[in-house]
Amino acid sequence: MGVTTHHIANPGGPDIAATWFTPKPGRAVQLTVLISPATAVPQGYYRAFAEFLAAQGCEVLCWDWSGIGQSATQAPLHELSLRAWGQRDLVRIIDWAEARASAPLVNVGHSAGGQVFGLAPNNHKVQAMLTVASQHGYWRHWSRPYQPLMWAIWFGLMPAASRLLGRIPGALLGGDGLPGPIAQDWARSCRSPHYFTDDDGKALHQHFHSWQGALRMITAADDPLYGPVNGVQALGRLYRQAQVEHQLLKPTDWDRVQIGHFGWFRRNAPLQAWHEALQWLQQQTSSSTHRAVA
Repeated sequence: MGVTTHHIANPGGPDIAATWFTPKPGRAVQLTVLISPATAVPQGYYRAFAEFLAAQGCEVLCWDWSGIGQSATQAPLHELSLRAWGQRDLVRIIDWAEARASAPLVNVGHSAGGQVFGLAPNNHKVQAMLTVASQHGYWRHWSRPYQPLMWAIWFGLMPAASRLLGRIPGALLGGDGLPGPIAQDWARSCRSPHYFTDDDGKALHQHFHSWQGALRMITAADDPLYGPVNGVQALGRLYRQAQVEHQLLKPTDWDRVQIGHFGWFRRNAPLQAWHEALQWLQQQTSSSTHRAVA
C-alpha cells in the first residue's frame, strides 16, 4: 500500500491538506473513493477505513476541509464557510481525484460530508455515494424532545459562542475546533427549512436535484442527537434523481452497546460492515472499466 500527502491547490481558498492511499503496485484498482469528513473531524479519524479500502484494491483520498486540521494553517477567516466546503473545496477535490483515478469515482460521506456533496457543481463525476449519519440540518427535523435543544443551539448558543470566542471548541463537537465563520454559517443553515441557502435565503438545491447516482444512507438507531432518522430521510429527498436506499443500523446488529454518530468509522468497527459497504459501491459501478496501478 502506498501513502502520500498532498497540499491541493484550491483557487479562491486555502490549500487542502490531503492523503492519497493506493493499493500495492500491479493490483487492479476496484474503485477511487473519496472520504468526505464530518464537521470539525480531521482526516486522521478515517485512516483505518482508508487503509482497509486500499488493502482491498481501492485508491482513497482523505482530506481536511478548509479551516480544519492541517488545512487550517493558511485559512483566512473571510474565506471560510460550510457552503464553501461543497462549492469550492469539494469541487477541487473531485477534479484532483478524477485526474488521477484508475477506477470509477465514488464518495463516502460522514455527516456533513454527505450534505455538502449536493453543493458541488461537478458532483456528476461521482457515480455512487454511501453516507453515514448524514442529515438535513433544519432544526425541526429533530424529534420533539430534541427540538428545544436544537433551537437553542442554532438560534442562540452557536452564534453567540462563535462570535464571543472566535471558534467553537472541539470538546463541544466531538472533533477538532470549528472556526467562527463556519459555525455561524452552519447555524444560519440549520435555522432554514432549505438548509443550504445563499446570502439572500434562496435555496441552493440545484446540484442536489440534478445528481443521478446511487445513494445508500446509513443511520445509527442510537444517534438521535446528531443523525435523526427524519433528518436523514429529508436529506435523501433533496437528491431527488438519485436511486436512494436507507439502512438503519442498530447496536445489536454489531453485538455492541453503542454505535452512535462516530462508531461506523472507528478502527474496532466490524470488518463485515466495511466489506458490505465496499461491495455495494462496487455493484453500483460494475459496468465501468478498471485499470491496474502502475
